Amino acid sequence: MCYEETPAVPPLDEIVLTSADGSTFGAYTARPAHPTGARIVLLTDVGGLRPVVGDLSRRFAETGAVVIAIDYFGRTAGTGARGEDFDNDPHVDALRRSNVVDDVRAALAHVGGEGPAYTLGFCLGGAIALHAATEDLGLAGAIAFCPYHGAIGQDEALPDDFVAGVRCPVLGLFGELDKPVPPTVAAAFEKALAEAGKDHEIVVYSGQPHGFFEKNHFGEAGHEEAAADAFERVKAFLARTA
Repeated sequence: MCYEETPAVPPLDEIVLTSADGSTFGAYTARPAHPTGARIVLLTDVGGLRPVVGDLSRRFAETGAVVIAIDYFGRTAGTGARGEDFDNDPHVDALRRSNVVDDVRAALAHVGGEGPAYTLGFCLGGAIALHAATEDLGLAGAIAFCPYHGAIGQDEALPDDFVAGVRCPVLGLFGELDKPVPPTVAAAFEKALAEAGKDHEIVVYSGQPHGFFEKNHFGEAGHEEAAADAFERVKAFLARTA
């Protein structure tokens, strides 16, 4: 199944939000045709808020959640649209995880509502989704695809056991052939979460690379089965933790 084949694609809005430090940043919002009341803050990979993120936002809005995807680079690159050729390198160098957590707060405040709130991220965003879950955001769950928790921007790498501090259930989805985030990371997270008594589900997909769910892989031969299973697990996780 490809994005283009999905019926009733939710509309996408482009907005600008203000964070706690007064900085502005761009965001996409996708609202479902049949809302469940759930809210998802979507955290991108290191590429930032480029067109494929709109596709992902619409895709996850099919779960019934309002999805808001936030841009990491507003503080240094402004709030304009990002193309696929956007040079993110100088802006990645300025990133701070604490700023992104503040941006998550702003996104949740914008969406409003009283339904369950989630973070969902890819690569860098997957680790931020988990890191945000260690803060007092009132999250119902955190979903991490191939979470890269190494050094980024101005921040050092997070320790493997940082996930023990999460305050909500966790769904972690990994690829067996992922080089930036090898299966040893999944095993370390599983161990830390289990020892801390945290509600969690960790899945490692056989034969799958880093980013198996995103545009470059979703629907392509060899990846569609894992991507479809991951999407079903996300839906089940949202239903279970609502």
